Amino acid sequence: QAAAVERTETAPEESKPVLPTEKAALSCVTDGTNVNITGTVSGDRSDPAVYDNYWYLFELEPYEDGLGDRTDYKAWWTKGDAIACSLPLGFGTASDKLYSKYVLAVYDGAKYHAISAPTYINNPEVLAKNKADFKTPQTKKGLLLDGNMIADAMELGVKHTSINIAFHQVLGEGIDYQYDGKTYAVPKDIDTIALWYNKTMFDEAGISYPDETWTWDDFYDAAEKLTKEDGSQYGTAMNPSNEQDGWMNIIYSMGGHVLSEDKKSSGFDDPNTIKAMEFVDKLVKNVMPPTTVMAETGTDVLLGSGKIAMLTQGSWMVPAFKENEYIAENCDVAVLPKDAATGKRVSLYNGLGWAAAANTDNPEGAWALIEWFGTKDNQYKQAQLGVTMAAYEGVSDEWKNNTDKFNLQPYLDMLNGDLVFRPSTRATLTWWNMAVNDFKEAWNGNTTMADACAKAAADMNQCLAEEGQ
Repeated sequence: QAAAVERTETAPEESKPVLPTEKAALSCVTDGTNVNITGTVSGDRSDPAVYDNYWYLFELEPYEDGLGDRTDYKAWWTKGDAIACSLPLGFGTASDKLYSKYVLAVYDGAKYHAISAPTYINNPEVLAKNKADFKTPQTKKGLLLDGNMIADAMELGVKHTSINIAFHQVLGEGIDYQYDGKTYAVPKDIDTIALWYNKTMFDEAGISYPDETWTWDDFYDAAEKLTKEDGSQYGTAMNPSNEQDGWMNIIYSMGGHVLSEDKKSSGFDDPNTIKAMEFVDKLVKNVMPPTTVMAETGTDVLLGSGKIAMLTQGSWMVPAFKENEYIAENCDVAVLPKDAATGKRVSLYNGLGWAAAANTDNPEGAWALIEWFGTKDNQYKQAQLGVTMAAYEGVSDEWKNNTDKFNLQPYLDMLNGDLVFRPSTRATLTWWNMAVNDFKEAWNGNTTMADACAKAAADMNQCLAEEGQ
């Protein structure tokens, strides 16, 4: 049944915390006129005492992270029926679905729960205006040049090449954006990490809210008490990819490190780093949702849907959290815990800068715009609107006061703590992706966290050695 139907929805008499057990996979293709959607469902059907006997198809905008309180499904099927429907593409109109993503969900009488990953149209090339074959290039692609050899390559007539430019050559050390006496960007913002917590859950459990006296041990004890055996609520959540906003803060607060000061060796095999990651492993095993749930559902979505009681998160998420009715009603912010042994309360930090292409046709106009963005007045406006914490000193108080829904002072307090700039080298993504994959094995229980740290250190050291050459 490819059209939405009117259904009567009644609130359940009591909360039904059982998670869906079905898993679905969707396929979305377009013929230029319609979006043709098919799907398959595997696994045991979700508890019929909780969920009804239907599957529901939702259309989401690219910026939407989850279903939230959405009820406007596009199609529905009785469980067991073939999943297939066509929706008008509307290409080039106000209802254009080219960038939409689709999710299959089940309904528990109060809320719809996604059972598939968001799926986009997988053949957008059908809509391309130019479908001519790619012309034979004048030179082969795949050539990697040293930055000092660009002039030689041009003399040889090379037309296609890749050039590695070191981050530090553009960004400088920290966020000064300077190299060799030249400024390559004007600072735009800065961020820190703080602890979000669900006041309602804390109140129900009779636990005092987090404050500056909390250690990571206090964090674990509270998370354990806030985790319910029936799987309806967990203490916290964290994925291997949640480094800046998650486990790296624990590593540095416990005396470990990820990268040596000279950027030549990994810190994943440091005993203090291993100790910190084994603490993270204890969190994963005892007070977090199943790793499959965290992998498929963002940690921010878990906080916003009332599935977790605490979440370490960056200041960049405040605009989104302000718009989430559940978070605005139930949650607030505290500083990160400190380590009992070192006494350190560490927040990683990062920032962005305004820059222009060196070959711009209008350098004067580009500079005028960047200069305008970098003025105190505009940094003030950015903070006042709640976009992000300002890079201009003394202006972020306006960011703190942009909403009365939360107490954002803890983010500013973390600026006065032990700040650590997010570790990076010229090939950060290379060793970082390898480390994330290594830690996934520990998250999923396929290896010990100590072994995952050893593997991540070996992989990272190999990358750094190759980078140094």
